[in-house]
Amino acid sequence: MTIKIQIPALEDVFTNHDISAVLHFAGLKSVNESVRMPLTYYNNHMNGTITLLETMKKFGAELEKCVFLFKNLRKLKNL
Repeated sequence: MTIKIQIPALEDVFTNHDISAVLHFAGLKSVNESVRMPLTYYNNHMNGTITLLETMKKFGAELEKCVFLFKNLRKLKNL
């Protein structure tokens, strides 16, 4: 299975809508499948996230809030 990131479709969303917030959920979630195809999952999660962040930057979305959220989530996991 190969996951193709649809960059033009993603850019259309940012072009045609006033985006005020982005919630990104990596997408793939099968433990068994992720063990059998780790590179597919890595590609989807990492490259998909990078593509989303690059698109957000291209369209002027505030990346600082995204980084802030990740930092706070790390703190919550350490409770």
